Amino acid sequence: MSDELVRHHVIAVLKQLRDRDRIIDGRIQAQADRGRQVVNAIMLDREEWAIVDCSTGATLATGDGGPERLDMLVDSPQGEDWVWLHTLTRDLRRVTTRGLPESLCDALEEWVEDPSVPHRAIARVTGWTVGRVAQARGT
Repeated sequence: MSDELVRHHVIAVLKQLRDRDRIIDGRIQAQADRGRQVVNAIMLDREEWAIVDCSTGATLATGDGGPERLDMLVDSPQGEDWVWLHTLTRDLRRVTTRGLPESLCDALEEWVEDPSVPHRAIARVTGWTVGRVAQARGT
């Protein structure tokens, strides 16, 4: 395994992030055009969760009881009124790079997507400017 493979993979993840965001935004808009509300479930901590409207960012519901209670809401009649974000993104593939173990590919993707990772750290790996990394990450 080489540094060049890691560099290649991180660049591929950055390019895919830009494309994936554009695709997801288009899918959310298509649902909105049909009068459907796209929502996402967010765990706030181990017990508390929120349901957020993907178009407006408005919090539609909150609760506790961990993932189990959240799963109950998803399967409830109220949950059927919403389009869940994960149903619009199932077909989007994760980036893989031949020569890197899948687990490393996944870890690098999580690293690139982690907002606490500075753009400068990613720029060092890719050889890109900090501005280009920020643009690819959508920030």
